[in-house]
Amino acid sequence: GAGAGGNGGFVETSSKGYLDFQGTVDLRAPAGESGTLLLDPSDITIAASPSTVDVVVSGSGPFDFTAANATSTLSTTALQDQLALGNVTVSTTSGASAPSGGTITVANAVSWGNSNVLRLEAEQGIAINAPITAAAGTLSLETANGEITQSGGPVTAASVSAVASNGAVKLTDAANAIALIAGRSNGGLGFTLVNSNGFSVGTVPGFGQVAAVNGIDSTNAFGYGVVLQAPGAGDITIAAPVNAG
Repeated sequence: GAGAGGNGGFVETSSKGYLDFQGTVDLRAPAGESGTLLLDPSDITIAASPSTVDVVVSGSGPFDFTAANATSTLSTTALQDQLALGNVTVSTTSGASAPSGGTITVANAVSWGNSNVLRLEAEQGIAINAPITAAAGTLSLETANGEITQSGGPVTAASVSAVASNGAVKLTDAANAIALIAGRSNGGLGFTLVNSNGFSVGTVPGFGQVAAVNGIDSTNAFGYGVVLQAPGAGDITIAAPVNAG
């Protein structure tokens, strides 16, 4: 991490297609912004089980990563420990070793208590199948060629950006508790957020090399382009442009 001044740095942990991350990287900056750790596997499941252990690493550099299981596992414990120390980006690829083309699945609950950012960046889809809780933090979601979906995984966060460059955003869990939302969708069923209470459409700040996301933009949707609901209580505040064209 940074010392008396400055921001935390950037650390990339990439692999040939498999990922075995079992340590921590201190990216704190007491007098600045936290740094970012990039984890760069093929398909990945975020689960309560240990991080992938079937990875074989050659004894000397340059290191060659091989494994029998083409889908890597990142343990929730390792992820939460890292979020205590800085921002985290999990980015997947569509290499031949990725049976699902580069997906991210949240299979067990993830939570952190500070203002750091978890960014999930998938070549294909992102499936949130367990709760993500960051009352003071930011969740950044982006897919290149797939949808962002929820199934039994409500999101609680101070801010969420959700960008599906070639698919729909479907944050449809009625237990969502998101204070600030922004994002984009392209095609499919457009952009949907169902929230348990009031929320604002605005600007989710960027971090590192990730740009800020402003408002909601939905293009080429079948039917409604943008659906925003707070059926329980509270107001929906539109503080940035919403385009459902």
